[in-house]
Amino acid sequence: MTIEKNEVLRYMKILPERCTPELEEQIAQAEDELSRIIRPRRVWKEFPCIVEGMRLQVGNMQVASRSLSSHLAGCSRAVLMAATLGHEVDQLLRRLSLTDMGKGVVCQAVSVAMIEAYCDEIEAGIKQDAARRGYAAKWRFSPGYGDFAIEHQRDFFSMLDCQKHTGMTLTDTCMMNPVKSVTAIIGLYKKDMEKQ
Repeated sequence: MTIEKNEVLRYMKILPERCTPELEEQIAQAEDELSRIIRPRRVWKEFPCIVEGMRLQVGNMQVASRSLSSHLAGCSRAVLMAATLGHEVDQLLRRLSLTDMGKGVVCQAVSVAMIEAYCDEIEAGIKQDAARRGYAAKWRFSPGYGDFAIEHQRDFFSMLDCQKHTGMTLTDTCMMNPVKSVTAIIGLYKKDMEKQ
């Protein structure tokens, strides 16, 4: 997967013009180290989608969310996806938080850029598959965005069987392990339909 230096800097809250040669080298080293240890895994499945007002149903998941309903308006299908970089990244970040906080900050930002780039690749594949069947796709939308309750992570994990397919687990408070993991929904609509 390819990551952009400016994305890493954005996660570090550093303007590109303030990036020093030393920091560029640290980012390159972090990317190289993380590339050797990541174990990317993903799963996705497509379900029927029904949107009625502020409520919607995707497969057997029922959601009350103004923001998600608005985002998926006009969609008749939806894809649930989950992706992770693997437990090895968490182990490295934990170790660096104790031994080298500066390097840990850089690796943290690079790993965020990596999981986002991985999700972009998955999303591109989903869109290509949808396009072959005459569908266009909305951008991905994750539990915790807007008023799409984080508790719906449980639905994602159940419907996708995340632990079996990716090794991801969910805590009682709906936080994901490994930490560098993402779940999201992508709405699909017929290309010939008028969209907002």
